[in-house]
Amino acid sequence: MYRAAALCMTLALAGVPARAQSPSSLPPPPPPSGAATAPAPTPPITTIPKVAAKKRKKKTPPPPPPPAAELLALNTRETFKLQPDRQGRITAKTLHGWNRFLRCHHTGRVHQMSTRLAQLIYDVDKHFGFKRILVVAGYRAPRIAREKGNPKSPHKKGVACDFRIEGVPNGDLRDFERTLPHVG
Repeated sequence: MYRAAALCMTLALAGVPARAQSPSSLPPPPPPSGAATAPAPTPPITTIPKVAAKKRKKKTPPPPPPPAAELLALNTRETFKLQPDRQGRITAKTLHGWNRFLRCHHTGRVHQMSTRLAQLIYDVDKHFGFKRILVVAGYRAPRIAREKGNPKSPHKKGVACDFRIEGVPNGDLRDFERTLPHVG
C-alpha cells in the first residue's frame, strides 16, 4: 500500500497526470492573456476499449437416465432393475446384485454373470417396450446342468439366461433374438 501511495506522489510531483493518459488526450494549454483567441480545436474523442465480457453458456440439464428394465425371477420371486448409465451402457457399477439375482435357484450358488448378457437382455426389453421380464433360469451349477442333460450348458459359464417377456409371444421373442449378433 505504501508503494502505491509513493508512486502516486511521485507522479503528482513530476507534473505527470496521475491517470495513465495518452498525450493527445491532455487538455490544451490556456491561451496567453490579451491575445485574440481563435476557437479552440476540439480534442479528439478517445474511447477506452471495453474488455470483452465472457459470455456464459447456458447450462443444459443432463439428459434423463434411460428407463430401467424390470426383471422378476420366477423361482425366487426376487426383482432386479437393470439400469444403464446416462450413456446407455451396462457397466459393473450398474450391475450391483446382478450375479446374486441370477444365481442357481437349485443350489443357491452364485457365479459371475456376463455383462454382455445384461446388455442383450436390456436391448431385447427395449425393443419390446420395457415390459416386465420373467426370468426362468440364469446360472446353473455344473451338477444341475449334468442332471438336466446338458453338461456343456452355457448357463454354467454365466453367459445364458432363460426368460420370457410379459405380453410378448415366445415366437416373436425368439425371432427377434435371432437377429442379434452372436446369440444362440
